[in-house]
Amino acid sequence: MATRELIEETYRDWIAALNSQNDEAISAAIAEKIMHDGLESGKHQYTQQVIKVLDELSVTKVDLDMFTIDTAAQAISARLLYRGKSQINDGGIPTNDTFIEWSAITFTWFDADLKMIRASSLVDMDAIRAGNNKAAPTPTLHYEPAPPGFGIQALYHGYLDCINTDRDKDRLARHVHSVITHNEHMSDLDEFLSFLNHNSRQIEGNKLTIKDLITDDVSQQIAARLELSGTPVGEVFGSAPTGRAVRFPEHAMYKLHGGKIAFVWAVRDFDTFRKRLEGRE
Repeated sequence: MATRELIEETYRDWIAALNSQNDEAISAAIAEKIMHDGLESGKHQYTQQVIKVLDELSVTKVDLDMFTIDTAAQAISARLLYRGKSQINDGGIPTNDTFIEWSAITFTWFDADLKMIRASSLVDMDAIRAGNNKAAPTPTLHYEPAPPGFGIQALYHGYLDCINTDRDKDRLARHVHSVITHNEHMSDLDEFLSFLNHNSRQIEGNKLTIKDLITDDVSQQIAARLELSGTPVGEVFGSAPTGRAVRFPEHAMYKLHGGKIAFVWAVRDFDTFRKRLEGRE
C-alpha cells in the first residue's frame, strides 16, 4: 500500500503533466485501461480526451487547491482551480478573449504501480458560463484536532442520515460545528438548518446517497461523491418544477473542526439536473 506522501507526490506529478499539456507526460500517469465517470477508455484514448478538454477551454494553468487522501483505497480527491478561456458555444457558454477561472472537484484511484485506473470529476460549469474572473481558493484554516476515539466515517454517515431523515437541530449539532462555511457562505447552525429544510421542502423525497467516500484521518478531511434524488415540487436551484423526478451528482469536500464539519466545498451537476427536470435525459 502506497504512503500518503507518495500518493500526494504522484498526484502533483499529474497536475504538472496537465500544465505541460504534453501527451507523453499525461499518458505516463495513466494505466492501460481507465474508468472515467463509468466509461472505460484505453490509455491513448483517455490522453486525447484530456488534451481535447484542456484545448477547448484554452486552459493556461491548473492549481491544486485542496486534497484529501485515503491510503487504504489508494485514492485522492482534489479541488482544482483552472484558468483559461472558453472556446465552446454549446449550452450558452460564451466565447471571448477574457480569461476566467473555475473550480472542479475530482476523485482519482490508483493501481499498485500508482497509475490512474479510475477517475470522476465535476466541473463548475455555471462558473464558466458566468465568466467569473476569479475562483476562490481555500482559505488557511486553523481548526482543532478531533477528540480521542473519534470515528471520521461514522461522523459522516451520521451527518448524512440526519440530513436525509429528521434534520433535528440537536442531532445535527453532533456532526456540524456551530459555525459552518459552505461554498464561501458562512452561517450558524440555525441558518444552515434552514438551508437544509428549504431544499427538503422544495424537493419531495430529497435524498443524498453516497457513491464513493474518501476519508483522511491525518488532515481530518472528508470527500464524497454523492447522488441527489427526489421530485422538485417548488422552485429549486433556479428552476421551476415539472413533475419529473431527478437524480444528479454532487462532489463535496469537508474540513473538520474538533471532530465536526466546519467547512465545505461542493460542486453539483446542474446541467444533468436541468436536463432530467426537462425530460431531455
